[in-house]
Amino acid sequence: ATDTLAYYGLSWGAWIGPLALVADPRLKVAVLNQAGFLPGLVYDVNPAHYLPRVTQPVLQFNGLYDPLFSFQDSAKPFFDLLGSQSKKHIVEPTGHFANHSTVIREALAWLDEHLGAAD
Repeated sequence: ATDTLAYYGLSWGAWIGPLALVADPRLKVAVLNQAGFLPGLVYDVNPAHYLPRVTQPVLQFNGLYDPLFSFQDSAKPFFDLLGSQSKKHIVEPTGHFANHSTVIREALAWLDEHLGAAD
């Protein structure tokens, strides 16, 4: 059913997630795993222009020591620009990948909270 569609993006998929969330109102909730701004890259279609327009609940994961999405310069500003009223940022002492058990546990709880528990 289209009333329970969620978006999950990992790395590049998380970076591009705001475009999908703004463009497709069927997406009701999002999990962005390792999201942030790509350093030194300039795009005509930039997630920064879409982040404030995201209204869906968003759970974002980041590694504190991620060499691609620096926490202070990339991941945190990305999260802070999200327009969502309901958002949660989970930061772990990892690199570009969060602990899988944490991602699974937190993502399932987030989806249950915002879409209802699966049957």
